[in-house]
Amino acid sequence: MQKGEPASEYHQIDEQFMMALRQIISEEQITLDVDALSSLSTGPLGVFRAFQTAPLLSTSGEIAVHPETTAQVASIVSLAQQWKIPVIPYGSGTGVMGGTSPVYKGILLDLRRLDQIVDFDPISHTITAQSGSILGNLQNYLEEQGFMIGHDPWSQPIASLGGAISTNGVGYLAAKYGPMGDQVLGLTVVLANGEVIVDKRTSKDSMGPETKNLFIGAEGTLGVITEATIRIYPIPEYFKLISFSFDSFSEGYDAILQIRNLTVPPSMIDFAEEIYPETDPINHDISLHLAFQGSRAIVDASAEEALTICLKYNGMVLNPAISDKFWETRHDTAAVYQATLQLPLAERRERHSNWRKDYLHVTIPPSQVLAYREKCNSIAKLYSTTVTEWSIWGKPEFFSFIIGEPQYENSQPQSMGVMIDELLQAALTYGGTIEYCHGVGLKLSHLVHEEQESKRPTLYQIKRSLDPQNILNPGKLGYAYPVIPLNSETKHT
Repeated sequence: MQKGEPASEYHQIDEQFMMALRQIISEEQITLDVDALSSLSTGPLGVFRAFQTAPLLSTSGEIAVHPETTAQVASIVSLAQQWKIPVIPYGSGTGVMGGTSPVYKGILLDLRRLDQIVDFDPISHTITAQSGSILGNLQNYLEEQGFMIGHDPWSQPIASLGGAISTNGVGYLAAKYGPMGDQVLGLTVVLANGEVIVDKRTSKDSMGPETKNLFIGAEGTLGVITEATIRIYPIPEYFKLISFSFDSFSEGYDAILQIRNLTVPPSMIDFAEEIYPETDPINHDISLHLAFQGSRAIVDASAEEALTICLKYNGMVLNPAISDKFWETRHDTAAVYQATLQLPLAERRERHSNWRKDYLHVTIPPSQVLAYREKCNSIAKLYSTTVTEWSIWGKPEFFSFIIGEPQYENSQPQSMGVMIDELLQAALTYGGTIEYCHGVGLKLSHLVHEEQESKRPTLYQIKRSLDPQNILNPGKLGYAYPVIPLNSETKHT
């Protein structure tokens, strides 16, 4: 089987399928234009960062459909299962791991028209919205009502609600509100057979496992999220930023470990050491940005305690203008990405691959973060490259870093991928995970089984039970579980 070609068990779209599809949705909700399909199939993951999965990035969907209701999604997915055609859910296309890139062509299920607010309940502190709703639009609506969402990633102005849930994304306020999945109360999900399941919009029950957790972080491989009820929060009375510089990463990290024990800890923890090997290899910029929310008295007291802790670890208070600039520009990357979408497709693909570094986001037990950091330094030296940024985002265990391309003599293009795998496998040996922020997508699917270890058979059974023909986003999240044939023992990876 050639990469990017349909597996032998999958069927290609034919005229009979199209006739059945047109009984479900209008012609205006169907896209067959080759250029439009190529554009929808191309996300921010460029060839360089995709490593061994790079050949798959040239694959395009055969058709895009644009449903407007959960019922239409259910009918489309049911039809796809009858024909055994892959379905790739598409939110807003901002995922950086290739999660919406089609591996076996098939149907691009564009959910952007499912963008309505279904219910706003200020007493219950919840909002229910369709999965194609843009997070920034929800935030703007809620601000007019005196509320806010707790998920604030760099991509908030352009990312979809369903995408954030499907990748269990992390944002600037994760220190207080947790990742996106922690804020989900209920989901409406279309299963592979077209059945629709709906969670109640309550925060807790004792009725067995919570089904919503099957779909949070599942990247559309177990079901298609069409609606979600999430927690919302009153806009705080007072918001305060304070920033520090440190002489070393370890001193700043030790300060963070103490700050998390405050009675009222920060809403935001953003800690980074930036290194400039070409221009200033000796001096590093090490900064910690903290945000506190609540009543003025509590915020001031918490910020004062944080100040005392940071001074204990030789931190220096930075000019408030630095804090303000950091906060005000946190979404600027979204505007850059939006501008990129206006470029011709070839230029967009080239731009996505011009950055010759990679950004890793791993979860490491806090007691092991500094030891893992040293291990990464030693691996970087073996490949004659440099880490240019170390960072903590939200929680002490959320550890990220940027690393450059290997520069040793006779290094090959695949050397970068080999090095990244070694760094991520080292995270597993330190009790960590290979990704905490963006999902697995295409990029890291080949490593998922190593992390899952004893869970793999159980997860395989869940996938096989919910999606026996493997039509939902196949090739993602380690599915690399084989395409499951109906009447054959032949497996394809």
